Amino acid sequence: MDIFSTKEGIDRIKQSMEDYGYGEGRIQQFSSTANQLLKFMEANSIHDYTMDVGMHFVGQHYGFKPDGTFSRTNQMRILKR
Repeated sequence: MDIFSTKEGIDRIKQSMEDYGYGEGRIQQFSSTANQLLKFMEANSIHDYTMDVGMHFVGQHYGFKPDGTFSRTNQMRILKR
């Protein structure tokens, strides 16, 4: 199993998005969110990404609620295919 940094993982996802023909706007949107995640992790001295880190991030930044709901705008940003 490959182990790599969160930044390397983000770079791999961006490359895959390009390879699969995602539009520039969608890739830019992903990059913006990924950069916010990296800043969140740095500000909280988090070195390894986990599902719990991701849930805390979306809760703090996008208002994710325990019942699984977001605002309509954030549903589009986070959950869009």
